[in-house]
Amino acid sequence: MKKIRIAIALAMLMMVAVAGCNSPNPEDATKDGIAAANEWLGLIYAGKYDDAWANSADEIKNIGPKEGFAKMMEQTRSPLGKESSRTVADKAYAKDPQNASPGEYVQAHFHASFENAKSATETIILKKQPDGSWKVGQYTVNPD
Repeated sequence: MKKIRIAIALAMLMMVAVAGCNSPNPEDATKDGIAAANEWLGLIYAGKYDDAWANSADEIKNIGPKEGFAKMMEQTRSPLGKESSRTVADKAYAKDPQNASPGEYVQAHFHASFENAKSATETIILKKQPDGSWKVGQYTVNPD
């Protein structure tokens, strides 16, 4: 009986130790961040600005209400027309970067092509949320 208790105690200690080893894997974080960015951009491209705002990090939500976000996206995106293509140009992972609130971040630049802008650069900064999800905290699009 004593051996079983010791084995259970050791197993529990190992589980706690493994759970405590929460060191980020930059490669996985970057992959997850890019997937979240693509989902979010899909909402933007579909004109679902309210949904994009709802699925954004607090950094976007704290700027203003979803109506203001929708208006800003409409003014920014409408002149570009429909999206033709998008590819990841570069991506980077950072933990606790200088001049930002503590946390994990992924920044990505996309080469994009639109109906009225054959070449543009989209920049997205995502922040890992307490629940483990990645959410967009900053977005810009600049025709080249």
